[in-house]
Amino acid sequence: MKVARERRGELVIMELEGEFDMISAPEFRSAWEEEMEGGARYFLIDFRKVSYIDSSGVAALVVLLKRARERGGDVALCCFQPEVYEVVVTLVHLDKIFRIFSTREEALASFPPEAAGAPPDV
Repeated sequence: MKVARERRGELVIMELEGEFDMISAPEFRSAWEEEMEGGARYFLIDFRKVSYIDSSGVAALVVLLKRARERGGDVALCCFQPEVYEVVVTLVHLDKIFRIFSTREEALASFPPEAAGAPPDV
């Protein structure tokens, strides 16, 4: 799986590509751990190019969410292919713990402005 990253202040957009499984989950975890070491607290995970997810991928997401929230941040997921959405929402019910959006724009708008380096509204 490929993991492309874009940093905006304390927010990291991670675009995944390929299969999110026991082989690729450690790479994903290394990527977000590196970003957290650099001060990231907010993560948007874009699934538009993910064709498959297994329990290892789900577990990696849950660990990320726990760590982000421990640091006062959060995680949003977006842009699922129908077959991956079926696993994530219908079978595993991740929509009960994650904020899930249809588009990247909706997901980005859900984070506080200061997450991406903008001054907070006064």
